[in-house]
Amino acid sequence: DEDDLGTLVYRRDFDASDPVAQVALVRACDELEAAEMQPALRLAPSSAMCPLRNYSLWATARGEEWPMEPTRFRLLLSDFLAAQPLWRAFVGVEGRADDATGELRIVHVIAAWEMEVQRHAPAQARRTVYNA
Repeated sequence: DEDDLGTLVYRRDFDASDPVAQVALVRACDELEAAEMQPALRLAPSSAMCPLRNYSLWATARGEEWPMEPTRFRLLLSDFLAAQPLWRAFVGVEGRADDATGELRIVHVIAAWEMEVQRHAPAQARRTVYNA
């Protein structure tokens, strides 16, 4: 059923700064991009918008190891989002990494791709619709 989008499950105990989660989030983007799609659907080349992969590339270009220690992950995430404001729409955070508690949490991450769609059958002719 294409209208059934499932049920959102929000886990307050999820911690994206955990090194295992860091690796898994980047791997999810890589696997989706490499996945075999149905012949009529495929990802457009170079269309991936994956903020955690870009964060890992940004951090390693600055000499950081990936995955990072959780405190370092949270601190540099603030710097990454400040340096690359485009990603603020893709990564929702709450708290601040530079306050006394260091409680910056990712509350959502959006990854996006463009899809190329190929039609295998001719389009049906449309009838003109008149409104009375």
